[in-house]
Amino acid sequence: MVVLKLRNPKEKADTINIVIDCFSSYTSKNWQKCLLKNIKEKVDIKTHVSFHGWLENQNRTLKDICDDMNNSINEINVFDFSPLPDRKIGPLLSHENFNMEVANILHDQFVFFEGGKTADNLEKVSPYFKIATPEIRWHISKINHIAHETTHYAHALYEEELYGAYGYSPEIHVHFYKTDLIPYDERDYESFDDWYRFGRVYVGDPSVGKTYWDAFNDLDTHILNKQLVPPTFNVADFQIHFGVDTDQNDVDDTRRRYKDFLTTRGLQDLDEANVMLGKPVVGQVNFDKSFNTNNRTEIIKLVSCYCEIDSIQISEDVIQYDYNMFNEGIDIKHHA
Repeated sequence: MVVLKLRNPKEKADTINIVIDCFSSYTSKNWQKCLLKNIKEKVDIKTHVSFHGWLENQNRTLKDICDDMNNSINEINVFDFSPLPDRKIGPLLSHENFNMEVANILHDQFVFFEGGKTADNLEKVSPYFKIATPEIRWHISKINHIAHETTHYAHALYEEELYGAYGYSPEIHVHFYKTDLIPYDERDYESFDDWYRFGRVYVGDPSVGKTYWDAFNDLDTHILNKQLVPPTFNVADFQIHFGVDTDQNDVDDTRRRYKDFLTTRGLQDLDEANVMLGKPVVGQVNFDKSFNTNNRTEIIKLVSCYCEIDSIQISEDVIQYDYNMFNEGIDIKHHA
């Protein structure tokens, strides 16, 4: 069992527990092993990626997200990368005329500025990232974090328009600054699932760039084929889906469109693009122990008020986080 404790940013003593029942699969056991090690070693988390698509969260509105992104863009653009050629990032995001396409463009530019590093080779960075100060490196990384955040926000807005109030699919993401990497193999295939269920817990993805599946779901027409990767490593990171359940029609339509996506890119016969589709499932939120209800609308209303991670516990081991996304000194330290 894993317990994720959330706190109210306006009243730090006000907390709620999300209780996760872990599955007994090979994939879940490896995830728990990575998570337990990180908790024992008190590894920092990336607070900028924790809450995605929570439209009811007034502590982080679309305007806040766009302002945060634009501040990082401006900081990068005024930095002197000499002797490298001058290179700017843009355009800016507008909360009044929000366009998900811009978020995808910015994400692809982030890949240029940070470079081709991978989860197992963090030193493979671009010349621009090498020259940058820790503060500018952090702003470059924030482009990535916020691009994913804005993409999810855009999906949530679309879903709310399509399905009505609370018809969207917010998520909580827990990403650590370091983690063991356990390569996926055939034993993990059965854990990958493209059926989304309310309260399902999935292993996070440590890829720099995007997986084939994520690029498809993000409608990313800008990312290059060479920047696409299959899921590669099981890690301590995880995410919780608070969206609606998919049905057979949803899944059939998604699979058809994914095949079209691969065909358009000439990737339809690439083995690595046709396995491990969806996300690896490792657990399920226990609604009774967590919220005393399984009413999805009531749960989203409640969790929207608790948008900071307070602690994570597995078995008897627990790690406390007394900082939030505005304490950026921790993030800058990890980019030194």
